[in-house]
Amino acid sequence: MEQTAQWYDRFFITHQGYHGSAESMMYHDLWIKVRNMLPQGSSLLDIGCGTGQFAQVLHDRPDLTYTGIDFSRVAIDIANSWHHNCTCTFQCVNAHEYPLTDHPLPMWITMIEFLEHIRDDLALVRKIPLRVRVIFTLPSYESPVHCRVFKTSTEVRDRYNALFTDLTVSEHIYSDSHKIWICGGTRNDKLGLGMRPKQATGTLRTGSTTISGN
Repeated sequence: MEQTAQWYDRFFITHQGYHGSAESMMYHDLWIKVRNMLPQGSSLLDIGCGTGQFAQVLHDRPDLTYTGIDFSRVAIDIANSWHHNCTCTFQCVNAHEYPLTDHPLPMWITMIEFLEHIRDDLALVRKIPLRVRVIFTLPSYESPVHCRVFKTSTEVRDRYNALFTDLTVSEHIYSDSHKIWICGGTRNDKLGLGMRPKQATGTLRTGSTTISGN
């Protein structure tokens, strides 16, 4: 079920784990995997950045230009409180209202544990400019705040394959019952609904597989 910004404000106030270091979170290994997929010199837009814990694992990547957005004012205030001495930028804004075509290029977008929380996920993905490289994650397990879950990689591909070129889907396993799909691809125009930036370059690194952004 999709929740409001006010609901997430209350959530981040009461859940102290999101006030701490990235190393203490169950998502830490997942964030490291995503970090290692980003090529040198990228301009990164992190949609649904929460309290900025993914940005913490990017502190050893000064080559990256990072912008995080979230519609929770509490989350953004927490993120700014511990990132004030680095080059990360955080903005309190709804992802649907963010001017994606204005972001600097070469542009990468991450959406880590975000798309499953919104009803109109496909509409948001369609707003991403063509040829922009995207990394996103999706859960296999139920939660009261999940609008959808994906039990298999085939279910992921059935929903998103038409929106990306060479979509890759790999497993990140927490336990026998909890799995997260790490997905990556380049926005394409199979549906004829995309927006074109001036240019974009880069390669998505997924182990032995690469996805060119040219």
